[in-house]
Amino acid sequence: MVDISKDPAVNEKERNRIVNVILPKLKRAGVAIHTIALSKNADHALLKQLSTQTDGWYQEVNNADELQKVFLKIFEQAAQRDALPIIDNQFPVDKSIDEMTVLVFRQTDSAPTRLISPSDKVYDSASSDSKIRWFATKGYDLITIEKPETGNWSIDAKVDPDNRVMVVSKLGLSIKPLPNNLLAGEAIDYQLQLLEEGKPIKNTDFLNLVDAILVQDKAGQSSKLAMFYDTTSKTFKQNFFTDSFEGELKLTLKVTSPTFERERTHAINIYGSPIDAEVILSEDNILPHQLKISAKEDIVDKSSLKISLTITQPSGIKKFHVIDEADSLTEIAAEVKGGHYKVDFKIAGKSQLGREFSVTPESLEFDVEGSATEVVEQAVAEPISQSAPAESSDKVTQEVPELEPQQTEPEQAAEISEPEVKPEVVTPQQPQEEETETEPPVEGLFGVSWIIIGLGVNFVLAIFGFIIWRVIKKRSSKAAFGRC
Repeated sequence: MVDISKDPAVNEKERNRIVNVILPKLKRAGVAIHTIALSKNADHALLKQLSTQTDGWYQEVNNADELQKVFLKIFEQAAQRDALPIIDNQFPVDKSIDEMTVLVFRQTDSAPTRLISPSDKVYDSASSDSKIRWFATKGYDLITIEKPETGNWSIDAKVDPDNRVMVVSKLGLSIKPLPNNLLAGEAIDYQLQLLEEGKPIKNTDFLNLVDAILVQDKAGQSSKLAMFYDTTSKTFKQNFFTDSFEGELKLTLKVTSPTFERERTHAINIYGSPIDAEVILSEDNILPHQLKISAKEDIVDKSSLKISLTITQPSGIKKFHVIDEADSLTEIAAEVKGGHYKVDFKIAGKSQLGREFSVTPESLEFDVEGSATEVVEQAVAEPISQSAPAESSDKVTQEVPELEPQQTEPEQAAEISEPEVKPEVVTPQQPQEEETETEPPVEGLFGVSWIIIGLGVNFVLAIFGFIIWRVIKKRSSKAAFGRC
């Protein structure tokens, strides 16, 4: 926390200087800043900004007992060291190892730590062997042994997953640098080369006997990925994408062969989306909804972002938008009926350190209820039951005549007769129920109007046909008379 003065204005001015003047210089110099917040009262925003914008590691510690393990993690992030696998407090030492450093964490009031060699020789903090340097505190033991005996060693202490055996040897691992901070959906390109005396090993017969596995740990859930051997570059490779997981991704490389075993650990802080997206719903469900997008400037370069949106509306219609600036509002057409909306993102840009990325964060989905206007329209559109009794004077009670009335034999429509032709004209059946003063529904009036128009047209056509028939008959009669 920046608290160099009792005057808050002075502290704020100095904080701004750190962020706006010092931090950019450190970024240009390629300096990684690792930060530890020692309490909940620390300036977490400042510490996160310092670490994430320089691809350092940020960690919060609320218990003093955790501090040493956090220092170990930061040490492994900053200065990678080869290690030996520890299983049930036992680890193998091969003849290529020149020096090993054993780190053993122990609890308060636990018994003193001891090391047992392959020949059953016991070492402790009181040992006087010139090849051993032993540093002990209340929380851990740090033991360095030169030219350790080859074979299986044992740690006589409580098992702790954070115990380490780091080695300096003729046989080592060279791993392509990994970032400390990534976005969900970014690719991880993991590459491994084996070194002997600091030079890449190119002996194919030797490398074919090597097995390399990458173990991912996400909040206690682990999975294994096999490393593939590239015969051209003599390199072991694995390329994979981070998923929607947010938090600390722990990677452990396990390299084994008939003559040696090695390990490397690395932690990556996985952020979610490079943007924050918020939906502002329309109040009346007629004006458009709005999608508010803002960039997470602590991890991405806001000016580099290009955001592609695919918006799927309740009707199934898809609309596409491209946004070149964050901190903007995008309209989403409202549908009166409401329903389920889905917004898919594809985001490209650069990190604060200039690392290019292209990610597809999780979709944003939300539901909207239908508006009151839609409910009223549906109620009006529904047909009114002919058997429903009138309940009050303000309700529609008149029946809607059908377009094609069904008639029984006694109720056949009247006929229009002429001497020779008797065309039928259908007249509508009059309703038998008592009329009410309530106006008929609009749909009913339109139905009656169309029936009347139809009957009128039929009547005119019938008269017109009858006249033509009479004319033709007269001409036929005259022609017949002439022949006689």
